[in-house]
Amino acid sequence: SSLFYKYPDAYRSVFSKKYGSLEIPSAGIHFTWDIIQKIKDKGGLISFITLHVASTEMLSNRKIQTKCVEDVTINEEYYEVPQATADIINTAKQNGGRIFAVGTTVTRCLESAYSTEHNCLKASSGWTALYIHPGYQLKVVDCLLTNLHQPKTTHMVLTGQFAGVDLLMKAYASEDIQSCQFDMFGDCMLIIQDEGQG
Repeated sequence: SSLFYKYPDAYRSVFSKKYGSLEIPSAGIHFTWDIIQKIKDKGGLISFITLHVASTEMLSNRKIQTKCVEDVTINEEYYEVPQATADIINTAKQNGGRIFAVGTTVTRCLESAYSTEHNCLKASSGWTALYIHPGYQLKVVDCLLTNLHQPKTTHMVLTGQFAGVDLLMKAYASEDIQSCQFDMFGDCMLIIQDEGQG
């Protein structure tokens, strides 16, 4: 896109470091270093992963074409979860803390790195095509910050796992949301699950 060459900083988060992502992890662009510092000042712990987003933001690549949402396959994405991040998340979980994922792709990464054998998040790297939909039992992520998504997309289905399909549809039908911007450079929402939900 010619906009990328004109405004390259608009296409990357402030904390991006490694090349390899086909698109921006769009939920992360809402953050500035000032916001990150304010979260830390309030006692929040922030840790980072490497995530090379596939071409998921293009609506044609994530539009659900089947009648059954469970039959969808999605593009693989490469991720790395460093040991420091795994340690922070595992300690927080053990102490009753909640894990907030910034974006649907981060959620897929963290859930993919979970080890059922060891019952914890493992430092790891690899490719994931994990498709999270209602019925999937979340193991790592408790809360989700994500952009507003178009209906009938894999991102919307994942969001439905957090908010519940009925509540999500009710929210999207409200007049308040009609003035919001959707997708990559749009507005975002924070979904905080009740304890034990997910």
